[in-house]
Amino acid sequence: MGANNSKPPAPSPKQIYNRGMIELDAFVSNIGKLNQALSSVQGATDAIKRALPKIHITASQASYAASFTAFVSAAAVAVQFVQVYQGQQLIAELRKIREELVAQTGLDAPEKFAKQVYRYIDMKASGTKDSRREHLYFVYHPDNDWHPTFFTLVKSQPLPETFYGMSENLDALCVWMQFVRITFTKTRKPRDQPVFHILIPGYRPFAIPEPLTFPEALQPLCIHGLINNCKPYVQMNLPGADEDMLDGVGLWRKRQSWLGVFEKDKAPRQLGRIPKDAEESVCVTEDMRRVYRRKRRSRSH
Repeated sequence: MGANNSKPPAPSPKQIYNRGMIELDAFVSNIGKLNQALSSVQGATDAIKRALPKIHITASQASYAASFTAFVSAAAVAVQFVQVYQGQQLIAELRKIREELVAQTGLDAPEKFAKQVYRYIDMKASGTKDSRREHLYFVYHPDNDWHPTFFTLVKSQPLPETFYGMSENLDALCVWMQFVRITFTKTRKPRDQPVFHILIPGYRPFAIPEPLTFPEALQPLCIHGLINNCKPYVQMNLPGADEDMLDGVGLWRKRQSWLGVFEKDKAPRQLGRIPKDAEESVCVTEDMRRVYRRKRRSRSH
């Protein structure tokens, strides 16, 4: 028999469309709500616009975009932008301190880190693909210089469909995750609700000292980090958090000075705070239901 020289079939338009990452611009659409308040500060609007959080999801989840935009507008989460921007300033200051603590792991190049993140997501998602309960994965990391290489990887080799997006801003990511949870509560029974996982990859130590709590709506939730030399790369200040939901993430605690006995800890701020009635703005479209039915069929085989 002769060699089979036939070429593999070309991907269909739908397959091409479902590859890669897309950016949700729902937050950007709300910049107009801030313009009036910031009009007296020269350049403030441009600075805030540059600092606006971005959500990146896979192209196969594009059916969520319109409903998410309406959700963000109804929830009026634009008021969180200034807080997020201040939070990024805090992270920038921490970077100056932690530069001396950079782990020499060979992952300093963004291209190498992008591949590490890709493999980390794939490893975690593959580990629960046979679970009776669905597990969804989200990624947070304050840097974004590795995004171009990561997006190229996802476009050429799509990640499992249980990867539900990423952001360099933790507040924005929590807003997106709450939206996803709400859509599931409208399409699934309580026993079919998935477990959410936030992956926080790292190639150098960083800490978030601001006291934070995660919205109760995200439960069941697990937060994962990486460990180097028996120490977690990521430390977070999570007062009262259930340590069972932390995997490779350290708890940051304020160092006590000799005046520490007189200092009071700040009350933790809830990440991605939205009003209780925001759920009413979420409209589950037939496309979203179709995605759920398709994923459910694939899990049953």
